[in-house]
Amino acid sequence: MRPLVAFGGGRVVDVAKAVASVSGAEVVAVPTTLSGAPMTAIHRLPEGAEDRVRGMVRPPLVIADPDAMTGQPERQLRASAMNALAHGADTLYSPMTNPVSEMTAMRGAELIASALDEERAERDRADLALGAILCGYAIDSAGLGLHHVICQTLVRICGTPHAETNAAVLPHVLTFLAERAPEAYGSLAEALGTDIGGLEGRVEELGRPEPLGTLGGDESKLDEALDAMVQRSELGRVPGATVTRADLERLAAEAW
Repeated sequence: MRPLVAFGGGRVVDVAKAVASVSGAEVVAVPTTLSGAPMTAIHRLPEGAEDRVRGMVRPPLVIADPDAMTGQPERQLRASAMNALAHGADTLYSPMTNPVSEMTAMRGAELIASALDEERAERDRADLALGAILCGYAIDSAGLGLHHVICQTLVRICGTPHAETNAAVLPHVLTFLAERAPEAYGSLAEALGTDIGGLEGRVEELGRPEPLGTLGGDESKLDEALDAMVQRSELGRVPGATVTRADLERLAAEAW
């Protein structure tokens, strides 16, 4: 069977992986954003084809060209970079966190931050692309958590744009998680060039997020989204007290 070539952002790559999960094809990913999709076996399945799934698919070949991955306009590029950063940041407290996932998440975060601190014309695009690849590896290894529960659900139900949702939600989720896992998020703050008290502001500086309410999301569906979030088993990975619906509502409101 001929391979599927996925040339595009995370949605394109994820669709190819979903098709491959039922067809048995291999996927060659050529990413044009900083999405972690080429590095993971995380994707939805084709509706109605669950009984034919052969397994989740990770592309065996990724052609990661820095110029192709970092060619978006600056606003979209920074949002995509926060999507990438979130892949690493959301793994640091997981029961599946391991030395390699932690190392790649921290190094990826450092590369993303240092690249975004540079003016666009002088930016090291290879560092930015490598940071995204490393953070994608981390989440594939250690699994997703609170941040992705919130963002995936808002995107699916409220219709907010994917990368921009990650950028808007991430600063608030990191503050929430830092209170529960200060050692891990203190290390992340150091990798980003700040301390744990400055983590939220530093991530906002890097991502320059727009409030979700300005991005066309359907606020009337927030209750439906919150109901879906509380059903997600990944919330059980968050250290400390159980994450409540009220916690999720507050985090969504802060990003909205």
